[in-house]
Amino acid sequence: MARVGVRVYLTVGRGGVPPTNFAISGLTGHRSRQGALAITAQVHNTGGRAVDLDGTARLTGGPGGTSAGPYPAHQVVTLAPGQSYPVTFVPGRHLSAGPWHASISLASGFTRRTASATISFSTAGGGGRAGWAWVVWAAFLAGVLLAVLLVTTRFLRRRTGRPREAVRTPSA
Repeated sequence: MARVGVRVYLTVGRGGVPPTNFAISGLTGHRSRQGALAITAQVHNTGGRAVDLDGTARLTGGPGGTSAGPYPAHQVVTLAPGQSYPVTFVPGRHLSAGPWHASISLASGFTRRTASATISFSTAGGGGRAGWAWVVWAAFLAGVLLAVLLVTTRFLRRRTGRPREAVRTPSA
């Protein structure tokens, strides 16, 4: 989907152009159910005009002193004054869970902001729940199968282990 438009700021009278400003908060890392990694930062437009946000994320101080990036923003995000929206960065799938020191830099025109935080990516898809659900389900089925085998084995042993009563034939 392509959008085309022209943004015009027309000021008549005193006061000048509204200020451009935004704030970054809530920098986190997570892994999707499919295993894709994402770094997300919540951005709030605190200025008086719309902002078009684009930028990069870098990871440093990872396991063994490793670093990765820069990773570009997944898409340019446009925010009207007062709006908030998450900006997402998508690193490759082959990064360890961390912890990592994440630093992001966002810009709208000449206005730039940075933020950093220590993040970690979950080690199992879906935040760890989806992977463990299969393990629990498999363990449950294995337990049921084992119980059925034990009960069947005991039943068969009792049945075949009993001495049969001799059949008496009446003697004449």
